[in-house]
Amino acid sequence: PDQQVTLPAMSLDGGSEEEYQGYWDWNSRNTRSLGDEWVERMAHPQVNCESYWYNTSTGITSYEQPAVGTTAVSAVDLSCDLLQEGPVWTFTPFELKSIMREGHAEDFGFTAEELAKRACYEFETWLPRVLSWHDYQYRCFWFFGGKDTNDRNRDSGASKSFFSSDAEASRQLFADDEFFEACTRLLCERLERMHPINLTYFVWTYARAGVYHEELLQAVAEHFCKGWLPTMDRCSLGTMVWN
Repeated sequence: PDQQVTLPAMSLDGGSEEEYQGYWDWNSRNTRSLGDEWVERMAHPQVNCESYWYNTSTGITSYEQPAVGTTAVSAVDLSCDLLQEGPVWTFTPFELKSIMREGHAEDFGFTAEELAKRACYEFETWLPRVLSWHDYQYRCFWFFGGKDTNDRNRDSGASKSFFSSDAEASRQLFADDEFFEACTRLLCERLERMHPINLTYFVWTYARAGVYHEELLQAVAEHFCKGWLPTMDRCSLGTMVWN
């Protein structure tokens, strides 16, 4: 690496509303293309909220603007292409979580394939801001604990924790293997549609459930190395390494 090139300074306040709107516009709502296969992106507000450039041909990431002409901006198609039919789509994430936790998914006609589609939909259709897991648990219906759970044992201390060191207890907090297998098949085809931070926490549910799919981890690693790492906040960067 060039020892003369330094990284931009880190953010002091974690990002303002204006910075987040710019960050989302830069990376998720629009594509900024230059000549010679360069694209312009913006680092996460918690990091520095500054422009950087990635070359889709060479794989080079640069914090210095290439001298290749002007930037062309095009809108990203944010429409969802998942066919939303069947009983899985008639319930809220909280209701899905309750049904699955009680073992009634089959009674309601849920299939692993449709549940995987709904899981991808929940994580594809919103842009992250809170710098931790806590916002995700309200959409993550395949995790059966969390703040949105009516757990009668919560106050007694018997409630199982997402962060439990007990592997068997952790596995019981998540959907079955068939669900994760269906998710892997779908995710590997849709990595570009999910924000990198959202994708990080989706993969985290695999890790916490003790589900290991090498093909998914390899696909995610290759995807992130296509110039997406600077768009991640400090928490998601650490979490992805932990995954």
